[in-house]
Amino acid sequence: MSLFAEMEDLEILPNTFTYNALIAVLGQCDDFRVMDIFTHMKADNRQDIAANTAAGAASEGMSDSEWVAETQATATSPPAAASAGSVVAVGSTAPGAKSPVLLSSTAPQTRGLAYTVIVDEPDAGISAKGVNVNLETYKWMVEAALRMKLTKMAFIFFKELKERDLRPDKDLFLLMMRVCCLEGQKTEAAMLFQEAKTAGVLDVEVYNGRLEVLANAKDGDELFNAFERLRTDADRMSLKPNEDTYNVVLRGCYKLQVPEKALALYDTMTQPNSTAPPPNTETYGVLIDIASLSKDTKMATNYILEMKRRRVPITIATYCRLMYCFVAADDAGIVSIYDELRQHGPPPNLEAAVILLRYYQVKQNPAIITKTSGPVEPDLECYNIMLEYCAAIGSHQKSFKYFEELKTRGMAADIHTYNALIAVFAPTGSDFVFKVFEEMQEMKIAPNHV
Repeated sequence: MSLFAEMEDLEILPNTFTYNALIAVLGQCDDFRVMDIFTHMKADNRQDIAANTAAGAASEGMSDSEWVAETQATATSPPAAASAGSVVAVGSTAPGAKSPVLLSSTAPQTRGLAYTVIVDEPDAGISAKGVNVNLETYKWMVEAALRMKLTKMAFIFFKELKERDLRPDKDLFLLMMRVCCLEGQKTEAAMLFQEAKTAGVLDVEVYNGRLEVLANAKDGDELFNAFERLRTDADRMSLKPNEDTYNVVLRGCYKLQVPEKALALYDTMTQPNSTAPPPNTETYGVLIDIASLSKDTKMATNYILEMKRRRVPITIATYCRLMYCFVAADDAGIVSIYDELRQHGPPPNLEAAVILLRYYQVKQNPAIITKTSGPVEPDLECYNIMLEYCAAIGSHQKSFKYFEELKTRGMAADIHTYNALIAVFAPTGSDFVFKVFEEMQEMKIAPNHV
C-alpha cells in the first residue's frame, strides 16, 4: 500500500498488473482493504476510456497526423479550455484529482495513444499501460473472499465477471467449489458443476471439487452415489477417479464418522490388480485421522508401518496426525514419537512441538519446560501454552519470564496471552491483574468473557 501511495505522489499511473499484484497481496494477507482497491480499480478503468477516445477520433475522420497535432495542442492548453471531446476532458477526473500524464512530443504516437495509458490487451503484463479489470482480477477477488470466508461476496464477484462477458476457466470453477465447501452449499455446487460442463472445462478435478462440497455438507448418500457414478462412468463423461478422488471420499468418511466405509475403500485401493489408484501420503493421513475417532493408536501406528512397507513418503505432517491420535487416546506414547522424530527424523516442526506442549500442559507435567526445547522456534501459541501451564501450577516467576521473553522476540500478545497471565495472578488477588488490564487497554485488546 505504501508503494501504491508513492506511485500516486510521483504521478505514476498504475496499470492492470499493478492493481492485480496489490489485490493478490492484500487478499493473501486477509486485508479488507482489498475491497477498496478493487473498487478503485473499477473506477480507474482507463482501458475503456482510452479506447473510447481513439474511437471518437476515428469517427471524426481525422488522419493520424491531424489527430497527433490536435492532441499536442490540447496538451499545452489550460484545462478550462478543453472541449468536451478533447483528450484531456475524456481523461479528466473529479476536482482536485491528478490529471492523466501525457506522452512527450518526441515519443512516437499513434491514434489511441494520447496518454501513458496505452490501449492494450485485457490481460496486460507488467509493462502495459492500461487498466482493465480482467479474469485474473476476479480470481484474486474470489480467493480473497474465500480466505476471509465471505461466501456471498465470492458469488457476487463470480456473477459480475460473467456480466462483463468474461469467461470463467477451470481454475475459477475450482475456486468457487472451495467457496461452496465453506458452508456446504450443495445446490450452488451442483449449478457450478453444470456450468463447468457447459463451458467445456469439466474434468476430474472439478468433479472432485463437487465431491468435496458433498463431503463438507455431510451428505453421505449423495457423496457415495456421485463417487460410484464417476467410478463406473455411469454418466458417460469419460472421467476416471484419481488419487484425490479417493482421498476426498475418505475425508467424507471421516466427517461422517463411518470408518467401515473408509476401510472398505482402502481395501479397494490395496487389492492386487485393482483399477483404483494406490494409497498415497494423504490417504494414510486421513486413515490415521479415522483411527483417532476410535482412539485406536495401534491401528494408527500400523498405518505408519504400512507406509514404510509400501515406500509411501512419510512427512512430518503425517507424524503430527499420529500424535493427535495419541493425544485423543491420552496415550503417553506421544513422547516416544516426538523423541524418535528428534533422533531419526523427519525433524519435528512447530506443530509437533505445540501438540506435545498441549499434552504436557493438560497433564501439568514439568517436562514441558525442557522436553520440547531444541531447534524449533516457538511462536505465540507456544508461549500462551506455557503461560497456561504457569497458571495451572501457580508459578508467578515463570509467567513473568515467558511474558517478557515473547516480547523480547518481537511478538505481540493477544487476548489468549493476557487471559493466561490473569489466570496466573487472579487466584492470589494480586494487584498485577489490574496492570494487565491497563496494558490490554493500551494495546487496544478488548477483554472477552474469559
